[in-house]
Amino acid sequence: MKSFKIKLLLPVLLCVASIQADFEKEFEEQIAWVLYAGADNVNLPPINITNLKKFINLGGDINKKYTKNNTLLILTVLMKNAEMLKILIEAKADVDAQNSAGQTALFWAKALGYNNIAELLKKASAKE
Repeated sequence: MKSFKIKLLLPVLLCVASIQADFEKEFEEQIAWVLYAGADNVNLPPINITNLKKFINLGGDINKKYTKNNTLLILTVLMKNAEMLKILIEAKADVDAQNSAGQTALFWAKALGYNNIAELLKKASAKE
């Protein structure tokens, strides 16, 4: 009976060892998909807020630069996701990070007319 239980638990134990790596890979794939879809796609999928919180709690780099040096903060503005923006600001994301074109999250919020998001960035001391 004990041998049967061990055989059942072994796959679970092996999976537990790789949970963090799998989660980070999944999150990176979500980011890659958003970047592949392009910022001008009006049907961008929202990144799962639960996964973002886990990513932050696991020590993920919230200021990492992705394609065209866009950060999560910039991508969040492009997706018009105020809740995710608040989480990133609270986690001390760089509100003045620039992409390859020198554009910031605040630049995009203003350019796209996302006034409530622009105000959140300004309250977080984003530079004009």
